Amino acid sequence: MPFWSHLSWVILLIDRAMRSILAPLTALLFAGTLAGQSLSFNLQSIGGADPSYIVFTPQSPTSLSITFQPNSANSDFSISGATASDLNGDTGSIVGSFAVSGITTGPTVETGTVTSLASAALVITDAAGDSETAHLWWNTAFTAFSTGGVEYFDMNSGPATNLSHFTYAGTAGSQLQSDFAAITAGDAIINFSFASAPNSLSALANAPGPTLDSFSGQVSEIPEPASSAALMAALVAVVFWIRSRASLARIEA
Repeated sequence: MPFWSHLSWVILLIDRAMRSILAPLTALLFAGTLAGQSLSFNLQSIGGADPSYIVFTPQSPTSLSITFQPNSANSDFSISGATASDLNGDTGSIVGSFAVSGITTGPTVETGTVTSLASAALVITDAAGDSETAHLWWNTAFTAFSTGGVEYFDMNSGPATNLSHFTYAGTAGSQLQSDFAAITAGDAIINFSFASAPNSLSALANAPGPTLDSFSGQVSEIPEPASSAALMAALVAVVFWIRSRASLARIEA
C-alpha cells in the first residue's frame, strides 16, 4: 500500500478519535456555560412607609458622591425575579461610597467616571441571617435624555465584570450558599428614571444639597472564562486541520 494511503488511514483514525472526544467535551463546556448563566435577579429599593434610597451629594460643579441609605431594618434593596426562586424576597445592602467625577454634558447624554472605595460591597442576606458578600465597583455613570424629556440614570451599563471575591457567612450547606457556590464573577447594573428634578448628573452635582431617590437594578453572573473559549477554539482548529489533512491525503493517494 502506498505511503499516502497509510497516512490517509492514520489521519482518518485520528479524526474519528478527536471527534469522539470533542463531542462530549463540547457538551460539557456548553453545559457549564449555560449553568453559569442561570443565576440572575432583579433588585429594587425598599418602598412603603420605611423606604431606602440612593443618595447623590454634590461635591463640585462636575462631581458628586453616591451612597445608599438603608431603611430601619438596614436593608437597601429587596430581590425579585431571581432564577433561583429562594432568593426572591431576600434583602441586601450596597456598602461604601462611589465618587462620580469629570461629568461631561451633551445634548442627549451626560457621562461621568465612577471611582469606588476598595471596601465597597454588595451583600445579600436571607431570612435566616446568612449572607453572601461580593466586592463591588462601578466605572461609569450616565444620564440619557429621551425625546420626551425623560431622564434615565445608569451605572455600569452593559455586560461588564464588577462583582468579584464572593464569600459566604452563615450556616454550612444553606440554599444561599448553594446558589452562589460556583460564582466567581458577576455584573451589577443600577438604574432608574428620576422621580423629580434634579434629573441629570450635572443637575445633581449642582443641586443645593443631597438628592434622594428610589432605584432598581439587575445582577447576573458572568460565567465563561476566557480559557474555556480558548480551549474550544483550539480543539475545533485541531479537528479542522486533521480533516483537511485527511482530504489532502485521499486526493494525493
